[in-house]
Amino acid sequence: MPVAALPERPGWGKVVVHALATLVIAILGVWAFVWVAKRASAEVGALPPRR
Repeated sequence: MPVAALPERPGWGKVVVHALATLVIAILGVWAFVWVAKRASAEVGALPPRR
């Protein structure tokens, strides 16, 4: 198989960008989950408010 037919290997720049993007998306997902859980528990009154 000729080298030209092989997919281009990503440089470290792409690896770092994708790693950071994954980290940001994971943090946003956890933050959204906690926000929704707090709203749901506040509506139900299952948990006492934190002091």
